[in-house]
Amino acid sequence: PVFVQLSDGHVRNNYTVKIRNMEQRPRTVQLTVADLDGAAIWTSDGSVDREDAAKSMEVALAPDAVTKLRLFVAAPGKGEQRDDFTIRIIAADDAQTMDEEAVVFERPAQ
Repeated sequence: PVFVQLSDGHVRNNYTVKIRNMEQRPRTVQLTVADLDGAAIWTSDGSVDREDAAKSMEVALAPDAVTKLRLFVAAPGKGEQRDDFTIRIIAADDAQTMDEEAVVFERPAQ
């Protein structure tokens, strides 16, 4: 990740997330950040702005395609230089369909 110190004291990391919909129909998934206190997420494409950022967001997926998102994750600037957290994706129509990835959030050395 690449981090940026924001004017409000938070730190923002950038991630590229690819979500594959293997079904022949459009789907919606819930993308959530877990295990990172005070975190909020939004995207670079404008579907979710920083003003509307929260711990989770809905993402619309095209049928039989890969959706690529540039995901911004902001968390308080105070904390460990490296924090492990999880990006979790859950199908909105089937809570049994889930995937998650362990990720690292980085802050500048204090």
